Amino acid sequence: MDRPDSTGSIHLYTTIGSYVIIVLSIVLIREELLNFRIGFVLLLLGALVSIVSALVSLRCLLNGRCRSNGSTSLNWINLALGAVPFAILLTKIIAASQYPILHDVTTDNVNPPPLSTAMLLREATDHTTAYDPSIWSLQEQAYPQIEPLMSSLPVPEVAQRVRGFMQENDWKIVSSAQENHLIEAIVTSPMFKFKDDIVVRLTEEADGTRVDVRSASRVGKSDLGANAARVSALLNHLR
Repeated sequence: MDRPDSTGSIHLYTTIGSYVIIVLSIVLIREELLNFRIGFVLLLLGALVSIVSALVSLRCLLNGRCRSNGSTSLNWINLALGAVPFAILLTKIIAASQYPILHDVTTDNVNPPPLSTAMLLREATDHTTAYDPSIWSLQEQAYPQIEPLMSSLPVPEVAQRVRGFMQENDWKIVSSAQENHLIEAIVTSPMFKFKDDIVVRLTEEADGTRVDVRSASRVGKSDLGANAARVSALLNHLR
C-alpha cells in the first residue's frame, strides 16, 4: 500500500511545477530573454502538464484509490489547481477564434499613415511597416466602424487632444512632427510587454481636420482585436 498522501503529494508537486513553467515563460518573454514563440510553447506545455495532473487526480478520486492511500484532500486541491491554467488557455483560444488574423489596422487603406519612426525602432524579425492592402477586406468585415474622422477643430487643437489622450493612456510618444502633422507612439501590452506602434495623421481641410489613424503590432499574426480597439478608442475620444 502507498504511504499516506504520497500520490496526492506527487500530483500536487507536478501541478506546482507546471505553474513554475508558466510563470517562468511569462517572465522570459517580458524581459525579452526568450523568443515569444518559444515562450508560448512553454506556456502551452505548462498548461498541458497541469491538466494531465488534474485528470490523474480526478481518476484517483473516481476509482476510490485516494481513499485507500489517504490522499483524497490533496487530490481535490490538485484537481482545482490543475484545471485553472488549462481553463484560462482554453478561454483565450476560444476568444482568439472570434477575431480575424490581423495585426495592422488603419482608417486609410489607399494612403495609410506611415510608420516612419517605427521603421527605425523595429527589429529585423519584426513585421515590416509596409501596409499590405490584401488585409483591407478582413478589416472592413470585422471593424466597419474604423474610418477617417472629420473634426471641426483646427489641426493644432486636434494634435493637442491626441497627445493628451496618448499620455493619459501611457502611450509613449516617439515622434510629433508638426511639419507633416504626424504623431507616433508606442503602446506596450501589460503582461508580455509586446510593443505595438500607432501613428496619427492630421490633414488640414477647409472645414476642419481629417484624422487618420494606424495601429500595427510588431510581432504575431493576430492582435486579438487590440489594434482595432485602440484606434476606436482614440477616434471616439476625438469625436
